[in-house]
Amino acid sequence: MNHVKARQRNNSILKKLTGKALENFRANTNYRQRKCRLKKRKRLINNKPTSFQNCQSFGKAMKKVTSALPKCDKKKKDVIQHLDQKYNLVPKPVQQRTCANISDQTKNAVHKFYLRDDVSYQLPGKRRAYNLLTK
Repeated sequence: MNHVKARQRNNSILKKLTGKALENFRANTNYRQRKCRLKKRKRLINNKPTSFQNCQSFGKAMKKVTSALPKCDKKKKDVIQHLDQKYNLVPKPVQQRTCANISDQTKNAVHKFYLRDDVSYQLPGKRRAYNLLTK
């Protein structure tokens, strides 16, 4: 609606102008249009393409989403992570098994410890700890 009023205002100004003033008005209008188009082009190049037409509609959508999320930060985080995984925005975390890598030096030290007679001794009908370790 504002552009209609602006057009009417400009047309009324144009009717009053003549000669050099009309040329200046048209030159200024062309300059403003060129400047506006350059800014728009730069804005489109610099911004990532988005599905929202403007930042107001994006802000409105964000407000709806944030008001619908739980108040607790931990629950909020869980919901967002679940949505990320559901819509493949972030790859699902891969759980890697961790095994304790024990050096050979440590293994040998433990082996020698159990070979000592004061730590490990043989009972009737039982195997010695040494035999258990080697299997």
